[in-house]
Amino acid sequence: MSLDALDPAQDPLVDILIVDDEEDLRSVLKETLELEGYSVTTAEDAVQAEEILEKGTVPLILCDISMPLKSGLELVTSLRKKGHVSAFVMISAHSDSERLVQAIQLGAIDYIIKPFNIEDILKKVPIWLEVGKRTKALGKDHGVRMIELLRLKKPVG
Repeated sequence: MSLDALDPAQDPLVDILIVDDEEDLRSVLKETLELEGYSVTTAEDAVQAEEILEKGTVPLILCDISMPLKSGLELVTSLRKKGHVSAFVMISAHSDSERLVQAIQLGAIDYIIKPFNIEDILKKVPIWLEVGKRTKALGKDHGVRMIELLRLKKPVG
């Protein structure tokens, strides 16, 4: 994927960023979400995701926890420190409760365990996207506070 394919700064209608080192998963999620009318861009790792997000923000980030170079947990930590208030949903191939709890503590609003049912994802995306849009509308300080409050609730997944 070219970094210019969907640039959040140029196209404020980009809804979702998918960050995963598995090309097949990225492609399936992107194509499925686009068929549902969402504007989606992808990144193959956390470094590429940060490059994309330097240009602008997106309301929703679906991010793998385990990736080479930089983990999804490191990405969410880095972006929160920079003031990004996107809604994060973490993707994991393992039901490692310690890492999933850590993801929620770092600001993820939910998580997905691979393999997953795409229909379940499609049901949750509107909710996740609404959270992302509302936190963005609240601005950095209030958006971060809303994410902190959401972490106190049980995850949707």
